[in-house]
Amino acid sequence: MTFAYLGLLSFLLSTAQALEMPPWRAVGYYAHEPIRESSGLVASRNHEGVYWTLNDSGNPAALYATGLDGKLIREFEVQGATNSDWEALAIDKSGQLWIGEIGNNSRRRTDLRVYVVSEPDPQDEAAVASVLLEYAYVYPAENVDAEGLFIHDGVPHIISKEAGRAVLYRFTELVDGSRHTLEKVGELASGAYRITGASLNDDGTMLAAVTYDRLWIYHSVRPINLVNLIRTEPWSMPHDFGAEACTFDGDKLVLSNEGRSLFVLPAYWYKRGDSLPPQGALSALSLFPDQTTSELSKVGAESYATGGIPISGQQLALTAESPGASLSQMLEISRDDLWEVNTIVTRGPEYGRFELLVDGIQMGSPYDCGAEENTAGTLATFVAKFI
Repeated sequence: MTFAYLGLLSFLLSTAQALEMPPWRAVGYYAHEPIRESSGLVASRNHEGVYWTLNDSGNPAALYATGLDGKLIREFEVQGATNSDWEALAIDKSGQLWIGEIGNNSRRRTDLRVYVVSEPDPQDEAAVASVLLEYAYVYPAENVDAEGLFIHDGVPHIISKEAGRAVLYRFTELVDGSRHTLEKVGELASGAYRITGASLNDDGTMLAAVTYDRLWIYHSVRPINLVNLIRTEPWSMPHDFGAEACTFDGDKLVLSNEGRSLFVLPAYWYKRGDSLPPQGALSALSLFPDQTTSELSKVGAESYATGGIPISGQQLALTAESPGASLSQMLEISRDDLWEVNTIVTRGPEYGRFELLVDGIQMGSPYDCGAEENTAGTLATFVAKFI
């Protein structure tokens, strides 16, 4: 039995100048006026579809529950806390929210702390958000700025925001009302610095760190060891939207910025570590070697930018508005006994349905782009058997 991988960006017409940037997609916008500078973001563990965010310095001590679309569900004043420079938000496995009063632009603050808040039910009008615990801290050596916070084994971990390096620190104990001296865990590998947000996935095998212009993913395997995790060679991708926060939500990675927008990166990209186009992908341009740009436009060619994806290059897209319109793409592959064809969807429901046929025989089930919410980067796989 022969297995082969054919990475085909759905109806892809790539150019040699295509940027190594995944198809980021803005999925939400914070229209609620008080959400001015989203600098922390987590996905709720107790309330499906709920995301929590907060503002940084100069704003009220408040938490905001929204949907992925950014629409406000409810705003909560955090009782017992002040917002001098909130720069991060984390969540533990029990669903408690951890607010990072960790911003330190002057490198002179002596009142840095982390607040613990029991997650309120956004649908309960009687629910309140109040501080349960408060942990003040100092750094073991020099005083630094920080904007990255995540919880591992119930312990807060903080990533510094510095020029030229990013240092991971941890609390060694948690005593309410006491001032703690953090322990240095180590420096993040491969030049990740000026970190503006961080998130550890559910099983602790992936650490995401964002900067104003890049995403870094550190991969590891069990048993979990954060020292080894941050020393691994990370996968990284650029972006152009000034990310301030990120959170894993199952297999999605969600990012927010101070421009009030929410972005999603599907798991396909950060788990495989692919660039765009993926290595070894077949360009649809090679299927039309003698066609001019004007001739290609007749079969539905469009730029990625037209489709809302901020990269260079072109894709073949079904643009006909009449019902039943279709677009076919021929692939010539050797007749081995089994092929796996992976297609990456670059558009949403407007693609309708696509399928793989071999000698006119349908392979597997058609992929219906309208059956569920699809974001750019969704992977659809077909297995082609030759008899």
